[in-house]
Amino acid sequence: MNGAPLQELDGSAFRLLVEQSADIVATMDNQGRILFVNPAVRHMLGYEPEELLGVSAFDIVHPEDVDELKSLYQNMVEKPGARVTTQYRMAAKSGEWRMIESRAVNFLDTPPVGAVICNSTDITPLALAVEEVRRSEERVRMMLQGFEDIIALYDLDGTCLFFTGADAYGVHTRDMIGKNVRDMFPGKQAERILDQHRRVLKTGKALTVENELTWNGRPLWLLLTTYPVTDSRGNLAAIGSIGRNITAQKEAEREKQALQEQLNHIQKLDSVGALAGGIAHEFNNMLAVIMGNASLLLETPEAAAAGREELEEIIKAGERARDLSMKLLTFARRDKLNVQNVRVADLISEFAAMLETVFPPNIHIRWSAPDDLRIIADMPQMRQALLNLCNNARDAMPRGGTLAIEAADIRISESEAEPLAGLPQGRYCLVTVRDTGAGIPEPIRNKIFDPFFTTKGVGRGVGLGLSVAHGIVRNHDGRLFVDERPGPGAAVAFCIPASDMLQNPPAADNTARNKHKTVLVVDDEPVLLKLAQRILERGGLHVISACSGEQAIDTFRHLHVSIDLVILDMLLPDMDGAEVYRAMMEIAPDARVLLCSGASQAQACRHLLDAGGPAGFIQKPFTMDSLTMAVQGALAQSPDAR
Repeated sequence: MNGAPLQELDGSAFRLLVEQSADIVATMDNQGRILFVNPAVRHMLGYEPEELLGVSAFDIVHPEDVDELKSLYQNMVEKPGARVTTQYRMAAKSGEWRMIESRAVNFLDTPPVGAVICNSTDITPLALAVEEVRRSEERVRMMLQGFEDIIALYDLDGTCLFFTGADAYGVHTRDMIGKNVRDMFPGKQAERILDQHRRVLKTGKALTVENELTWNGRPLWLLLTTYPVTDSRGNLAAIGSIGRNITAQKEAEREKQALQEQLNHIQKLDSVGALAGGIAHEFNNMLAVIMGNASLLLETPEAAAAGREELEEIIKAGERARDLSMKLLTFARRDKLNVQNVRVADLISEFAAMLETVFPPNIHIRWSAPDDLRIIADMPQMRQALLNLCNNARDAMPRGGTLAIEAADIRISESEAEPLAGLPQGRYCLVTVRDTGAGIPEPIRNKIFDPFFTTKGVGRGVGLGLSVAHGIVRNHDGRLFVDERPGPGAAVAFCIPASDMLQNPPAADNTARNKHKTVLVVDDEPVLLKLAQRILERGGLHVISACSGEQAIDTFRHLHVSIDLVILDMLLPDMDGAEVYRAMMEIAPDARVLLCSGASQAQACRHLLDAGGPAGFIQKPFTMDSLTMAVQGALAQSPDAR
């Protein structure tokens, strides 16, 4: 290179400035060979200036940095006036590596310089400090890796300075540094967090808030504690944040709330059921008097001739009232009157065939059921439950559609999720009634099983259909619920235990008729005693009456040898009917007792029937024919048959 010595460039003043500089000042040719270097190289790297003249600067650069440095230098020398600043490691004479920051300018084409001027500073202490900070942060991160909490530091504008704990959520911690809160979370969620930052900055106090967030596409609940961070002078410098994942806790709270709502709903239905049972009991007693006397009058030629049509209308009205009363009882009762081992495919196929004859032709009926699926059920009640569900499905399709009844054989485990959670584990029959109507709006889904709740217009329904079905399914140890699986229209399903029995036991023949026998009738209603007496005496039976439990036991004790049958009301004012029954069994274990009630069978009554002791059960209100047939069936039983 033809460059002039430095002392000839700018005089003694410039030379003195360069020689006294604490930074290394050097000139180099286009290959990086050192043409001049000031005395600062002595105390910075330990070399005498004369040792480096003619030496390539790249010879004392760290091998890992040399290629990149050469590339930068080559690009610079190709562009006159180009400047470059870079950092690299350079070897001191002692063999120690020092971190150097160099600023070079290309004056190769500028006379009288004709060289690259390079000014270099030893930044080793700063680099070591930065590295120590980096290592310290890494140690902190490693220490915090075992923490499940999210720990973060933000500047006053919400930009992340430090972050740990993100890896558990599929986010790289390094990706969070430099991001603003608005870049981490959706709009409203981010603004809510930034508002918490502003409140902390305003008050200078920590703030703890539960935040429902969406992070990396995943729902997340964080218990977020935000607090102010001050510098050494006590000035606000940053915002600290510790977030604890409470998603599992919130989900558990939701489940608990759902279970509590379900329990409250069941308790409400139980209360209404108890009320319905009491009302139905009194109602049925009155209906028994009306219907029984009307049926007696119809058997009287004079009265029948004068008002047969009116008497028949009275009985029809009574039957309609009885149907409503029985719906109330079905909702209220806890027992099954006449259980059978039922093949589900037979039940649904016969029921579907019946629907095809009574539903409009634009309602298409479709059904399916496994061949070997059986249940233990009261057939009339199950038909009533299905009918109520199908009526609702029909009403949801005023312009026609498809009504599907589908049965499935399922198994419920202990860890079953809603809506089947809490049912004992085992094999169950799941029946779903699905329509193609408009569906059930979300706001009313929790109300549809409430008694008297209806969305139909005035005169089109009293709102007992689904609540009655609910009562029937509950009586069969099952559960009725809205099936929320994807599909058109609405789907309501019930689940009851399946049976492993193959067929029903043979039924007893109760067709024999017995006359000229003695019957003890026990009831606290005088009008019902009188009615029963008139009906039974018309059939040739001798009747004895008792209006209380105590009187009934006393009468039976003295006359049990001549009493062929006892008709016992289960709800007496002085004693429970079951107590009276047991007292009679102690007197005469082979006595025939026909239980009777205007309400649902009580728990004790059901146990008596399940044990096979009583001769049967008759539900009030009864007509002359129904009472006569029940009595004849009971009298036909021999003691060994019970």
